[in-house]
Amino acid sequence: MGDTRNGTRRTCDASRKHLPADPNPMTYDATDKLVLWPGMVSFKYYPTGSLHEQWNAAGTVLGKIHSYTGAELLWKVVHGDDPETDPTSTMT
Repeated sequence: MGDTRNGTRRTCDASRKHLPADPNPMTYDATDKLVLWPGMVSFKYYPTGSLHEQWNAAGTVLGKIHSYTGAELLWKVVHGDDPETDPTSTMT
C-alpha cells in the first residue's frame, strides 16, 4: 500500500485511517507530519519536530499547551490555556 507522492513509495500510509484523498485530502510535510486537515485543523511544529500549535479551520489558535520531556517526547497536553483549571492529558 501507500501512495507515490514526490516519486517515492510511502508504506506508512497503509496504517492511516484516512488516506490523503477526497473528501479529506490531508496534507503532510516532508517529514510525514500532518500539517493540514482541510476544514478541520492545521498544525505548526517547532524546529525539533514537536507540536507547537493547532489552528481551527477559521484560523484561530486552539488553546492547548503542549509539554515535552527532555527527549522531545510529548508528556502532557492541557486542553485549554489554563493549566490549573482546564482538562489535562498526561502520557505515561
